[in-house]
Amino acid sequence: MANVETQLGYSSAEIVMRMATDQDETWIVEGLIQPGLKSARFVFERNALTGVELQCQYDAWTMDRYRTRVEELRTFFDNRYGEKGRAEPIGSTTNQRASANRFGYSWRLGETSLAVFFRSDVAPPEKRLSVNNLIIRYRAGATTSEPEPEVETTTERWSNTIDSSIVRPKLQPDGDSPPAGSDLAITSAKLLNTSGSNQTAYALQLAVKLAQDAELDPTRALVQVNFYDSLPTGEIVLTDAQVSYDWRSRRDWKQANPENLMVSYSRKGGSSEEDARNYFGYVATVYYGGRLESVRADPVALVNLFPVRSFVSPFEKAQSAAGRGDYAAAASLYRRAADQGNLFALENLAWFYARGKGVEKDYRQAAAFYERAALQNTPRALNALAWFLATCPDDSIRNGAEAVRHATKACELTYWQEWPYIDTLAAAWAENGDFKRAVEYEQQALQLKGLDEPTRKKTADRIALYLKRQPIRD
Repeated sequence: MANVETQLGYSSAEIVMRMATDQDETWIVEGLIQPGLKSARFVFERNALTGVELQCQYDAWTMDRYRTRVEELRTFFDNRYGEKGRAEPIGSTTNQRASANRFGYSWRLGETSLAVFFRSDVAPPEKRLSVNNLIIRYRAGATTSEPEPEVETTTERWSNTIDSSIVRPKLQPDGDSPPAGSDLAITSAKLLNTSGSNQTAYALQLAVKLAQDAELDPTRALVQVNFYDSLPTGEIVLTDAQVSYDWRSRRDWKQANPENLMVSYSRKGGSSEEDARNYFGYVATVYYGGRLESVRADPVALVNLFPVRSFVSPFEKAQSAAGRGDYAAAASLYRRAADQGNLFALENLAWFYARGKGVEKDYRQAAAFYERAALQNTPRALNALAWFLATCPDDSIRNGAEAVRHATKACELTYWQEWPYIDTLAAAWAENGDFKRAVEYEQQALQLKGLDEPTRKKTADRIALYLKRQPIRD
């Protein structure tokens, strides 16, 4: 358990809840780096990790996109573990418990089981509404077959009582006082319908107040609003409408308290696809330093259906900044996460310095961050350092011998089954001038199962390059 907790710390994740009995303990973890991952559940028995359940939700995805993703994961795990280990599909028509509300696959590997399945949480019948999820579940030491996942049929998630005991105290009714343990509050929220004949539009007015005598750095406060729509199928999804933020004040909570924010939702009419969507509701959250301070929602059930995170790591905020093209802010946040030992932040910051994204290009700084990441001895980090040492345009940085050493270790740790790592080892030998070995390793990478056509073409191109006795420069 201690080792797992240490590794979670490296990723900037946080254990937000611990539930223990005499024989086992369950952790609810937030802040892990995985797109769409809302929370993770770690199960220990007698101090040994025996189960992990990843609860993923892609707020904008429809049911069809979830089903496509399940099939993509089926192909991935079949290639890795073999089709023989796959059991009867979850939700298959030959199963008496089959339902359109769940669909997926499970595999058996000795005493370890793996299940990947889509689940649709359905509202009481009169509402005709549903929300979709993707669950990935690992169990070790199992002596029986993987039980088929239950379908959500209870009405609690669709009520105005918040499920999460962590988030529940942060629900903010109208009033001047922040929730217990918070310094920031949403003291009022007013939704205005400003729709016209050719446009659906809403304006959400929020008043965000700082507790009396509280001190904070305004740059660490974040207000986020998500609007949701309903589809003709009854699915609730993140809106595709245009959303914009307009602060009506300085956001320093010194000259004005509360500060006022206007968040607008607008969609032009005209196309049948756009007209098919209907505005459903919103969730507004306030974070400070990554900690949840306050929540407002209408309807409140949206907080259950699209779980609100109680903790957002600096790395996740850096990813958001990079996604919107604010590379300077992303670099600053990556540095904060890197100082906490976050492996991915170290790697991304190294890449920023190598490319001059948000910082001045500096190959030596890039090398330093890649080396810090590689100290954690993960195959990914070792591979990233090896690739940089083998392909860096700066002659004073490249080091073929070290690149071979790190790339070889990455391959050994993954049992020579990962194409990118063998590909890097080939590039490292090319940098060393041993093009014969470079070609041999690239051909070895080409023999791995499950390579798609673009990867096969890239491998063939690399072989052609090495046959001309030319190394890679990236």
